Amino acid sequence: MATSRATSPSSSAGSAPFINVCDKELSIDEYHSVYDKVKPISASWKSFAISLRLRITDINIIEASSHGNTISCLQKVLEYWLKKNYDYESHGIPCWRMVCVAVKEGGGNPALANEIAREHPLPATVGVSINVIHSEGMSPGSSGGYNSNDNDILLPLPSADRRDISSFDDAMSPGSGKSNSSTCKNTIFYGE
Repeated sequence: MATSRATSPSSSAGSAPFINVCDKELSIDEYHSVYDKVKPISASWKSFAISLRLRITDINIIEASSHGNTISCLQKVLEYWLKKNYDYESHGIPCWRMVCVAVKEGGGNPALANEIAREHPLPATVGVSINVIHSEGMSPGSSGGYNSNDNDILLPLPSADRRDISSFDDAMSPGSGKSNSSTCKNTIFYGE
């Protein structure tokens, strides 16, 4: 199976859950879109609010002012969160990725979290160049290996991209005189 290893400076262990979900900032203007999606977990509003990293004092104020009405509590939680009335600098901005994590963890509804994730994928990046590395450790029969770092992500290559790589392979082979080492830095393609 052919695979590529791409380096992503923004990925980290903390963002691993729902890594392919849109992380664009949500604002109070998206209130209804978010509310319509999370309304089914209104009974778990308090755990959901904690997962969104609202302050416990704010959660208590929400509960008291809503007289325990779960729908009203959920609505106020979303209002607080979308207006960034929490420590967003430490916990992250409001985004669909955070909604998915909070729905799964606090709302206790992984199926709904996965549905939201499918509806709000990370937008495809257009025009990004991917550099290629050729390493002796990747050559057939070699005993060496690639030293990855924590920011590397494995990306599968579609089978159509693997049908004829002989010209690519020739260009990247040591001694071919065709490889350009200045552009071969961050990505590896290898087959099993």
